[in-house]
Amino acid sequence: MRVNILRCEVKVRFVDMLLGSSGSRGLEVESILDFLACLSTPIIFDNFQQPIPLAKSGQFIPKDTAVRASGWGYISMWGTVNLIDLRTVDLETVSNSYCRSLVDSAIYPSQICAYGGTGKGVCNKENGGPLIVDGTLVGIFSWGKPCVLGVPDVYVRVSEYFDWIYKNII
Repeated sequence: MRVNILRCEVKVRFVDMLLGSSGSRGLEVESILDFLACLSTPIIFDNFQQPIPLAKSGQFIPKDTAVRASGWGYISMWGTVNLIDLRTVDLETVSNSYCRSLVDSAIYPSQICAYGGTGKGVCNKENGGPLIVDGTLVGIFSWGKPCVLGVPDVYVRVSEYFDWIYKNII
């Protein structure tokens, strides 16, 4: 369940092209960050749309770090998506070993987990949503158990892909 709501205007962008990465480094698929989306029209930055700094290569976010997730997805397993209210929730990072023990699945070094306890977290349809620390994008939502059931949510660790992203957006 989300705890903060921000009323905003949604602007739809269409993807013109997907740029693929080198994949999942020879492991099972561990990441949704295997491509960059090239938009058909550029984003015009203004008071409501701004770029966000990315976590740089080697930047490690330790466990118990305060983070914020946001998105427009479901607010319960049986709810509907609301495209008007951007919802945010404050969480904390947990170690990958602790995360693995709760989600009962492989957690890779290129992933970061965030947890808020039962009733706090992200829900379905949030894939690709941001995980932010002090105004920096440190994670991109990849997967989790169904909506806020008291287990951590799993994100792609942006710092692991910084060099590839930078190389391909310039």
